[in-house]
Amino acid sequence: MGIFKFKKSEKYFLAIDLGTTTIKILLFERKNPPKFLDKKLGLINGNIVILKSFIQRLEPFGIFDSSFFETEVLKKAFLKAIKGVVSPSESEINPKYAVLSFSANILKSQIFFKSLKRKNSKEKIQKKEAESITNNILTQAKKTISQEFTQKTGILAKDIHFLNLEVLEIKIDGYEVFRLVGFAGGHLNFRLIATFLIKYELEKVKQIIQGLDFEILRIIDPAENLVSAIGDKNLSGIFLDVGGEISKIVIIINGKTQWISGFDGGGDNFSKTLSLALGMSRNEAENFKIKYAKKVLSEQVRERIKEILSKPTQKWFNDLKFMFRKVQENLEILPPSIFIFGGGSLLPEIQEILSTGDWEELPFLERPTVKFLLPNDLKNIEDSAKLLTSPQNIPSLLICYE
Repeated sequence: MGIFKFKKSEKYFLAIDLGTTTIKILLFERKNPPKFLDKKLGLINGNIVILKSFIQRLEPFGIFDSSFFETEVLKKAFLKAIKGVVSPSESEINPKYAVLSFSANILKSQIFFKSLKRKNSKEKIQKKEAESITNNILTQAKKTISQEFTQKTGILAKDIHFLNLEVLEIKIDGYEVFRLVGFAGGHLNFRLIATFLIKYELEKVKQIIQGLDFEILRIIDPAENLVSAIGDKNLSGIFLDVGGEISKIVIIINGKTQWISGFDGGGDNFSKTLSLALGMSRNEAENFKIKYAKKVLSEQVRERIKEILSKPTQKWFNDLKFMFRKVQENLEILPPSIFIFGGGSLLPEIQEILSTGDWEELPFLERPTVKFLLPNDLKNIEDSAKLLTSPQNIPSLLICYE
């Protein structure tokens, strides 16, 4: 993808988190940047210094429709978001590169398991065979994932763009190995990760950002950076990103990502419920929900809101448990720690049902504990102005890491 020389001015970057209802954008500085910027390796070393943060709300329509009008509206939203963190008067701060993430209904990540059997199991694997096996596994994974996505959405394989497709773990006859070359065995098991999105969505956003004189350094799913950002090689837990329209589940065991999935349901669903029940506009309902989460409404009003949200909350919890049952195909035991983040996690109902709900049908050794994942839980973040203190800020911060 090319290597680019660093100039002193290129220590500043934008992190753009394009959600379903908002664009969240950070201006950050990297201390002690390397002499070269490798677009494949990305931002590897140094502390991340948060300089500014801004949230731009999007109009309440499908921003990823194909009309010229909506593309122009999205472009204007990007421009407002960038102006919120980049000031023309601060000429010494002139970022040229942006790291980008999309909402979970656009940017997909999937853990994929594949096995194969070798005929010559007693012979050690040589370099040529290892390359052939790896290429075969990656090709099969890409084909399978594309076919499944096509069946689910109707989108053809040729219209899917893979950002990342790599082997995370190799086991030979049940034993984990760091590479294929030099090992003998008959049964090979692979754990892979695939990150992909629709080409059209990618090209549209690329054109907008490049039209604003920025270059996309890389596109990343925040889930890929959880282990490195928290900095615990033995990390285990269920990480639940409650977004606008999608709730995303990442299961990590002993520092290894074992499962990534998601389901429809997030903060927007609760706003829609309030909008219908109280006769409010979508924006009014969203603002009302935020006030409710901050506990600034009267007790009587809070009780009424709690009653309205009880059914969608129970549905959300049932959908979450349904996804956990699917995990049992590959994981016998679920880690008993649940970390929640994302804008939707601030809703009291989410915290309450995770803490008090019925988990008995699921393979937990003990009742799971529930905890917010907060910005100060991440390593190498300098935020002296305390711009980012909420679990809502975690996805934006995660894309700043390699």
